[in-house]
Amino acid sequence: MWNFIDDSGSFSWDNKGKSLFCGVTVPDAELPNLEKRFLDWKRSVIGQNKRELKGRELTADQLYTFSHKVLPWTMRDIHITLTGGDTSVTAESYLEKLREQTAELFRLSSELCAKHKNAG
Repeated sequence: MWNFIDDSGSFSWDNKGKSLFCGVTVPDAELPNLEKRFLDWKRSVIGQNKRELKGRELTADQLYTFSHKVLPWTMRDIHITLTGGDTSVTAESYLEKLREQTAELFRLSSELCAKHKNAG
């Protein structure tokens, strides 16, 4: 089992505003196919360039193709968790606790998979 997390925004109370983080859970057996679909899609956007591709650079059409080509609707084994916060109305301690709880859930899930030798 693989867990990937990315964030957008500052999660800062010095620079208040909306921030998101997204977790993607992928079974071992699906990871090679997901990576291939992602690399094929990325090449369609920036060619052979190896740089990191930022979501803010993408057009609405590119975001649409990402959601349909990389994470197709027929894939039921890939799970996405989206969490957000608005630091102008949310206490810092609340999001810190949320991050701690989410990390703990991922840690426990990983241990459970390892204990039962879950390969995918």
